[in-house]
Order: sequence, then structure tokens, then C-alpha cells
Amino acid sequence: MKHRIFVSLVALGAAVLLTPLASATWSGFRSLGTTKVVGTPSCVQLGSDEVICVAQSQQHSLMANEFAGGKWSGWTNLSGTVTSNPSCVIDGTGSVFCGVTSATNTLTGTLFNGKKWSSLIDSGGLIDSNPSCALLRAGRVLCGARSQTGTLTTSVFDGTTWGKFSSQASGLLNAPACTGDDDGNVICEANAIVNNATTTIADLFDGSRWQGVLTLGGYFIGPPSCLAVDKKGTVEGGVACIVLGGNDAVWVNQFNGNGWNTGDWTGWGQITGNVYPGAYSCALESSDTIVCGFINVQDSLFYEQTYTNGSWTGYNKVGGSPFTAGPSCATYASEKVMCVLVGLNNQGVSVTGP
Repeated sequence: MKHRIFVSLVALGAAVLLTPLASATWSGFRSLGTTKVVGTPSCVQLGSDEVICVAQSQQHSLMANEFAGGKWSGWTNLSGTVTSNPSCVIDGTGSVFCGVTSATNTLTGTLFNGKKWSSLIDSGGLIDSNPSCALLRAGRVLCGARSQTGTLTTSVFDGTTWGKFSSQASGLLNAPACTGDDDGNVICEANAIVNNATTTIADLFDGSRWQGVLTLGGYFIGPPSCLAVDKKGTVEGGVACIVLGGNDAVWVNQFNGNGWNTGDWTGWGQITGNVYPGAYSCALESSDTIVCGFINVQDSLFYEQTYTNGSWTGYNKVGGSPFTAGPSCATYASEKVMCVLVGLNNQGVSVTGP
């Protein structure tokens, strides 16, 4: 599926109002069940009105929960022991692949073919962060993580086995964010130490080789989160990444897909403030609309911001009870986005909108 965002996300960032506004047209919060969740679930769209979420249980196994027919199925435990948040992605053939850290700190994963989940398929490669997985091309998923020596380490899963690991940038401070650009490439972005300074870096894998590490600047404390917003080769953009700055504000930087130089990125622009580290996620509502969800640092409630018609709306308060993890946002039916969060009781809830 190809996406198009017509106007630069950053150019209008300065015009965003940071004062919370009233909630837009969001639904009420719906429980995913009473089973307790560890960390943040990873949610992806299965069909026009179906979403599946995978999370770590308190018994350190993965568990899955599917939303279809207007209700959640309830959490189902999967086999194997894990120690991180999962990262799930549709693999281009209709299956869902989730990468995760094993009990022995290796990159492992499980594949859902629409009927059943596989046992964990271990890569044997050691990692030191949550993995981030992205569609490379049909049937091939690239997962990246911080290695135990601080490099960006990646491997491609082909539906059956893991490929050889590749190490790129060094000095990573936290988990990378890897995302496909809908044109057969994967971009991984991370916060790192470069020349004794904290900055963000990015590299692009075209299926055969990495294009080279770019230094994108900025000083950020939260891990990045990225999504595809257009196809490669157009001027409007291929991938947008958001990240939390030291001022508790979220910033966005957009890659235009035309080449692989620092000039192919727009540069960082602030879109909102008052957000917890890592507590942000964005999804495409439609071909020209992005919805981002946040946990507000002052009241721990859910807020959203929407990019449409060339501008960002101003940090709308959706509400709910205080949240401790999430959101994980996914495209949903009828030009809606579904976001899943975890409350103080360690139970998951979902909300759709705007």
C-alpha cells in the first residue's frame, strides 16, 4: 500500500498549539481483558476492521489479543519465554511477524499465519534492547536492535529462518526505530553518541546493502518512533520519525525518499510538548492524515494530535484513567486509528478516533 502526505510535516510544526484542547471524536475506552500486561503492546491492522495486539505477560511469555466484530477476543498465551516488548509487523503475505528478546537475550520471533502462532524462532544473535521490526518486501522482515556492544545490529527473517547479522552505527543509546518505506527499503533511526555528542543517526537498507549512516542532529532522550508516509522517489516524503527532546516535547523529522543525504531530511521541528519518554505512537488514518497518540507527563492521560490538510491540530485531550505504558497505534476501519494503552492496573484498553 502506498501513502502520500502532501505537505511537509515539519514546515507547519511551529504553528501547532501546545495548549490542550477538548477531545475530538474519539470513542470510549474499551477493555482488552483483565489479564495483566508487562510493558507496551505492539498492535497492527489485520483487516479493514481487525487489529491484533501482542504483549508480554507477567509470566514472561507473549500473548495475543484480536479485535474483530467490535470486540476483543481476550489474551491468549503463546509458547516460549521473552524479556522485552514485542515489535509486530504485517509481512506482506498476510501473516504477522513479531520480533522480541528471548530469555537468553537473543533476537527471536513468532509468525502468525492467520490461524496459529509458530513457536519462537531464535536467531542466535545477542541484543541489548527492544527489537524494532519492519517490512522489507513481501515475506521478508528486517529487525534491528541495540547490540550488547552498542551498535545497530540487524537481521532479516524470510518467513522461516533468520539471515546473517549486520552491524552498522555504533554508540546507540537506546532501541532503534526501523520502518519500511513501502518501496522495498527499511530505514533505521536511533539516538547515539557521535563525536562525543548526543544526536540522532539513520541508515537505509535497500535489500542488498546499507547506504551509510547519516547524522541528523538534535538532542533527544526518548527512543524514536517512525512510520511510512509516502513512496520512495516523490518530493513529499517517504518516512516520518518522531522523538522526545530534553524539554519533554515531541519533534518530527521527515525523509523525502529521493536519495540518501542529510539534505533529504527536513530537519527537526517541534509538534507538541509535555510527553513521557517513549509514550508516543503514530499511525496513518488515511492516505493524507497521520494521527499521533501520547501520554501526557502532567496528568498521565491520553492525548492526540492529527496531521491533515497540511497542518497539525493542537494536542487534544482524549482522557481515560492514568496510563503507565503505550500507546501503540494502528490504522483501523473507516479512516480511524486505534490506540492501545496500559493502565495503573496493568490492564490494556483501546480507544479509536478521531
